[in-house]
Amino acid sequence: MELTNWITLLGSFVGLMISIITFCVTYRQLANFKGEKAKELHGRYKIIKDLAVDLEKNYAEILIILSGLTNANLTINEIHWFLTEPRAFLKLNTYGNVCGRYCSIDLKNGQFTLNDRVLTRKLRIIERCKVISLSFGLLAFLTSVWLTIILTVDSITTINIAVACWVIYFILILWGTNLVLTTLSKAVKLQGKP
Repeated sequence: MELTNWITLLGSFVGLMISIITFCVTYRQLANFKGEKAKELHGRYKIIKDLAVDLEKNYAEILIILSGLTNANLTINEIHWFLTEPRAFLKLNTYGNVCGRYCSIDLKNGQFTLNDRVLTRKLRIIERCKVISLSFGLLAFLTSVWLTIILTVDSITTINIAVACWVIYFILILWGTNLVLTTLSKAVKLQGKP
């Protein structure tokens, strides 16, 4: 074998080993990160549980602690439910992302429930169609505006700016549509007992 073939073979081997080592290190870091988040969640749970002895007196302080975990504005009864219902506290962050628009807490039955606008499969399909239609409508409108600007202006700089702005709008609309659709999917997964 020639020297170049050996160097190529050795380079491929080293590259493969570096890829495997990088994968292993990344996997371990993600596992450690997940463990650290679980410890942090447990620490906050213990603090809130201690403060919940007198829930009405410590309500403001509990809301401040919960603000790092959820976006939801929880009532005293909801906080009590999250603390006493098994596995509910683990779903607090997810509930904070989907509450109000698609999901709420049924304290009487002790479970997460979908709102009336997405209660059935048919209503969820209609909601998804509304979101997608609105996104495409907004994108069509913005495309027509930027296309009009491009066709009426002779400056290449203005055309480049218009195309760049359209691309930014396109990415933002795709991101927003994905956010709303995944929020709906999370609400469907969240429904029921925790």
